[in-house]
Amino acid sequence: MYRETILGLALASTLAEMNPRLTARQEKEIWRVFDASMVSAVAEAPLMSHVSVHVPPPSSVAGGGMAAVSTAAPQLYVPAQAVEATEDVTPLATADVEQQHTLAASSPSPAVEAPFDDSNIAFPVYRVCDGVWTVLLKDPTVVVRDESGKSEQMQLDYLKVCLKDISATSGAAKSKKAYRKRAKKS
Repeated sequence: MYRETILGLALASTLAEMNPRLTARQEKEIWRVFDASMVSAVAEAPLMSHVSVHVPPPSSVAGGGMAAVSTAAPQLYVPAQAVEATEDVTPLATADVEQQHTLAASSPSPAVEAPFDDSNIAFPVYRVCDGVWTVLLKDPTVVVRDESGKSEQMQLDYLKVCLKDISATSGAAKSKKAYRKRAKKS
């Protein structure tokens, strides 16, 4: 679980550079120590800590605040990669939005790397794949308050949040069915 964090990715890239000089056993031992230290670090976090995330109001592709949020499909943006041919994913994009995405992707890139232009994306962006929701937030403010009442505020450009959909698991479906059977018998 912790291997997908920034620290885990940094360690993975370092190990990749050292790969010819390490044996498989040494690499396995390094990962074991990393996993144990991450579990220990998380266990040492104060129990009364509180993390809150504040984001600006949702936006549409056309821009604007709360008034721009609409159930009309042309105002919603879903990247082409997110719309897969699965039964549990409902495509939200229309041909107009897909056409805008295709035009943006086919434009030539300048020789100098330009900053990422997200003006054609409606935030927050949602995606579900294999029962895991991924939410991309733009310009969030994260406030961390520890048990002593000290707080720290951080302004981020983007925040990616992954949430597991427990209703998509088979165990959740079975418990719902069992509850329905018990309710019918009563």
